[in-house]
Amino acid sequence: MKLVSIHDLSNGMILGEDIMNNDGVIFLTRGVILTDRNIRSLGQFGIDFVYIMDGKETIEDTVQAALDTPEAKLNKEYNHTINSFKDLYHNVRLGKQVVIDEVEENIQPLLTDIMANNNILGSLRMIQISDEYTYMHSVNVGLISTMIGKWLGFSETDLGNLALAGFMHDLGKSKVPNEIINKPAKLTVEEFEIIKMHPVHGHEILTKSDNVNIDIMLGVLEHHERMDGKGYPNGTKGDGIHEFARIIAVADVFDALTSNRVYKSKLSPFRVAEMLMEEAVGHLDPMITQTFLRNIANFYVGNKVRLNNGEIGEVIMVNKFNFTRPLVKVKDKFFDLASNYHLEIIEVID
Repeated sequence: MKLVSIHDLSNGMILGEDIMNNDGVIFLTRGVILTDRNIRSLGQFGIDFVYIMDGKETIEDTVQAALDTPEAKLNKEYNHTINSFKDLYHNVRLGKQVVIDEVEENIQPLLTDIMANNNILGSLRMIQISDEYTYMHSVNVGLISTMIGKWLGFSETDLGNLALAGFMHDLGKSKVPNEIINKPAKLTVEEFEIIKMHPVHGHEILTKSDNVNIDIMLGVLEHHERMDGKGYPNGTKGDGIHEFARIIAVADVFDALTSNRVYKSKLSPFRVAEMLMEEAVGHLDPMITQTFLRNIANFYVGNKVRLNNGEIGEVIMVNKFNFTRPLVKVKDKFFDLASNYHLEIIEVID
């Protein structure tokens, strides 16, 4: 490897070391092929020199660098967790009890990795997987819920219980027929009534299992309750809804709307953020919603996005008073979406 000034870097060079930001979070990994955007990021973080692979490394070194990247590790851990949830759902369908210690053991490596990096959505975008929505959604909601708990200052014990509640929030869907879960059209009234029972089923499954904390069970039971009392299954309202459930509700709605489903395409996270702010009036907990949106907004700085006028630009700055409407640069033009409401971000490209 050789030490190179960032002014001498160019597209295609291979980074020879992990690069951390001021918070100690790795944002560029050893083995990554540099782009103009990566190089600009180095300058923004005040980094003057980096190590670059100079061609003297062996093939084994290069291959190992690729295998050791956080992206590769995250993909491996995510897929392992997905497979463990497939097994969990299968066992529950067979009438077996949930072994909470096994669930905790299976999610811990992925959870530890995600918790070390506040950029939860950036991490999830790195994951390459094609699988059934139900399992991915369970894992994503568990991860997002835990990050919200971290931002709210939860203790380690509460974070562990919140994680389990988030990961298992839809466990009751194992008792709902697959033709309803995967129906590629609007549910009938009767079908919707069946699916509305999944929080109750999940709660019942956990009550029959050993060592399940009551907070976990209430998080599962109440995650579809709403602040105005118009949720289900019991119509609980306001602070009567367990805090875990109020957190999971925000994570659940966000992931559902930003994911591709059998009956609809995903929405832009910026559009979903605006929808969440609207939902926070009467439906979702406003403090939890604001905490989530405020923390994720800054992680989109530097991302390429597509606007509804067809142009592709880069998020330059987030407006702290209106963080769903950032400043976007398109070539030599700047668009302040906070004052241009006819423009909106319809897709985050990278």
